[in-house]
Amino acid sequence: MTAAFISTEDTRWTRALEFCDHDVYHLPEYVDVAGKQEGCQPTAFYAEDREGLILIPLLVRRLPDRLDAPNSWRDATSPYGYGGPIVSRGCPDSKVAQFLASFVALCQHEDIISAFIRTHPLIPFPSNSVGAYGKVENEGETVTVDIRLNESLIRAEMEHGHKQRIKKLERVGFSTRIDEWSLLTDFISLYRATM
Repeated sequence: MTAAFISTEDTRWTRALEFCDHDVYHLPEYVDVAGKQEGCQPTAFYAEDREGLILIPLLVRRLPDRLDAPNSWRDATSPYGYGGPIVSRGCPDSKVAQFLASFVALCQHEDIISAFIRTHPLIPFPSNSVGAYGKVENEGETVTVDIRLNESLIRAEMEHGHKQRIKKLERVGFSTRIDEWSLLTDFISLYRATM
C-alpha cells in the first residue's frame, strides 16, 4: 500500500478523481484556494493499493499559541463545504478501514493530533469504518432537488410546508429567475450575509 500526504500539484490527486465520484470541493484548485483564504497548508491524504484508493482533502494548521502545545503539533480539517473522504468506485469497506488506519498512523508520524472531516451528503462513504478511529456526528439532513425535472414535478415532490411558504412569498410579490447573471453581485452579497 502507498500512503502519503500529497500537495495540490501532485498528479496523483487529479488521477484519483478519475476513479472516484467527487464534487468541486475535492478539486485540488478548490483546496488550494481554501488554504490560502484560511492561512493553512492545503494537502490531501492519499492511499492506494490494487483494491482501491482513498483521497481526503485537508487543510493543516498550527495549533493556536494559547494552547501552549509543542510547535510541531498541528491539526487538520476538511475545507469548508463537502470535501470529505472519497474512495474509488468498488473499493471494499475492509480496504477503507485499512486506509483509515494508515491515515491515523501517518497523522501520528506528522504530529497531526486531530482531524475534523466533513463527509459529502450525496457521495456515500462507509462511515462504519470510522468508528475505530473517531466519532461520527450526524448534524442534520441535506435536501436535494433534481433540477433536471420540470417545475411541476419539483413542486409535487416538496413537503407541504415548503409549498405553503412558496405560495405565500409569491402572493407578496417574490419571484425567481434562472440564469439572470446581472444579479450575480447581489446574490454573492446575500450569500455571504447569510452563510
